[in-house]
Amino acid sequence: MQGYEMGQLNYTSGGPGKAESLYTESLSRQWFRDWTILDLQVNEEILDEGHQHQGSASLAGLVAERP
Repeated sequence: MQGYEMGQLNYTSGGPGKAESLYTESLSRQWFRDWTILDLQVNEEILDEGHQHQGSASLAGLVAERP
């Protein structure tokens, strides 16, 4: 899973503009608590993905296995 993280509210590089539509590390851990989390990262990247997805972005990524 990859999506915009709460820090994205500070940027204009795309994504939803509402906190309830953004991911956080703690929510991801809660939602996938029964899964084996292989990788969970929150980081900032520079997007270059078309007209509306340009510039700094705050992203959350998760790789997990079902039980």
